[in-house]
Amino acid sequence: MIANWSIVREFNGDVKRLLGAWGLLSFGYFGILGVLFNLYLLRLGFSIEYIGILIAGGQLLWAVTAIPAGAVGRRLGLRAAILAGYALNGVGISLILLVELLPEPAWSAWIIVGWLLSWVGAAFSTVNSTPYMMQSARQSQQRYAFAAQSAIIAVMAFMGGIVAGIVPGLSATMLGTTLDDPAPYRIALWIAPLIYLSAFILMAGASSLGPAIEERKGSGSKAPLALLLLLGLVVFLQTAGVGAVRAFFNIYLDSGLNIEISQIGLIMGGGQLLPAFVALATPFLIGRWGTERTLAIIGLWLGAALIILGAGATLLVAAFSFAAIVSTSAIGGTARNLFSQELVPSEWRTYSSAILIVGTALGWAVTAGVGGYLVETVGFRIFFFLCALLALLSTFVMLLYMRPGRDRLQAAAHETSVD
Repeated sequence: MIANWSIVREFNGDVKRLLGAWGLLSFGYFGILGVLFNLYLLRLGFSIEYIGILIAGGQLLWAVTAIPAGAVGRRLGLRAAILAGYALNGVGISLILLVELLPEPAWSAWIIVGWLLSWVGAAFSTVNSTPYMMQSARQSQQRYAFAAQSAIIAVMAFMGGIVAGIVPGLSATMLGTTLDDPAPYRIALWIAPLIYLSAFILMAGASSLGPAIEERKGSGSKAPLALLLLLGLVVFLQTAGVGAVRAFFNIYLDSGLNIEISQIGLIMGGGQLLPAFVALATPFLIGRWGTERTLAIIGLWLGAALIILGAGATLLVAAFSFAAIVSTSAIGGTARNLFSQELVPSEWRTYSSAILIVGTALGWAVTAGVGGYLVETVGFRIFFFLCALLALLSTFVMLLYMRPGRDRLQAAAHETSVD
């Protein structure tokens, strides 16, 4: 397995630039924003229910714009679409952080506009990154490229989380205020737009790739709708659980367990280290189990971790569960990326990537939107249990797909598809 990772050193410049950009984005989004954004909104006076609806609205827009973003990538080139996404991300978050310059009655609408803009950007960058990686990396390298991406995301999210836990305290001391004030969080959050700018500059030097040759020529084959729907359903069920934790775990620690911000940053940052190590084993595991069986196992893993999180109410249990849950992204993310690209003919890979994003966005959005209400009414425990049920359902769906006679589903998908 270690010998196989020598392949990583052979990645070309385009793959390395994309991996570097993903690392920067992970530092900014999963690290800085993931730890501090919700806490900043709480300090501005917004409720958990508002935060849930806000997050859900952005992620629903991510889903809605995923397929158009893929179409833009096919027409204008994958790199151009990715760069547009990074730019919109940075502008959207910057607008949010300027909200306190406005009269307070305008805050809610202003934050919504900035947040929605950033998620349109997310659609452009995420949808087009997967086919860009598939085209840039040689076929023998693709499994390792996606695994390296997962490892880099985990390590950089860890580093971002640690920074996010430290900077607000330092800012509060310099400003002579406390961590109940939004200013220390706002100052730390400005790191994120600077990170997006750095990712933009890095990817601007990459090659401009259009759709695959088969896509440009067009073989006239019809869209495999049944397979795309299957992909979307599995991704939705799995990412719903991860999305719940991404959206509310910092609030759970802050409001539910009364944990200090420095510890929240340490827990959420440190929890990202396990995925980095898991990612190192991902090519071996997928090579041994295959993408389909890997996805089935991920559903069981995620469901068990969410049940443990809901059953426990201590810092140790929460930290362990968080690490286990985000670890599913290391293997599951790589497996889902490969599954989405292997499932359909190459001419449909951009759309398959878009469906992957649609499923992820809807999974995150549903648990964020409904989660804010559920947390306020039934508490975190029941909410986490319900998310565990969705994760376990994903395993059931994959087992149905893997049953004998599965090839008939693929044949039917082409027979019943549309142009």
